[in-house]
Amino acid sequence: MFVSEVGEAYYCGLPGTEQDSVDESNYGFVNMLSECINEPQEVMYDTIMENYGKIAEVNPVALYNHKRLYLSI
Repeated sequence: MFVSEVGEAYYCGLPGTEQDSVDESNYGFVNMLSECINEPQEVMYDTIMENYGKIAEVNPVALYNHKRLYLSI
């Protein structure tokens, strides 16, 4: 599950999550994805893993999501 709402964060074991953390995760992810959407799948994956990983260092929602990203070819 990819957490994209406060209620989902609580459901997934992230109590105390505030909307700001969810917004930072959501907007960061979508902005990064939009920059590489036309790249090959492996490039998109590597880009997201690296850049979204930087947000995950300080954002528990992004960390939860980042741990669950995988490449399916």
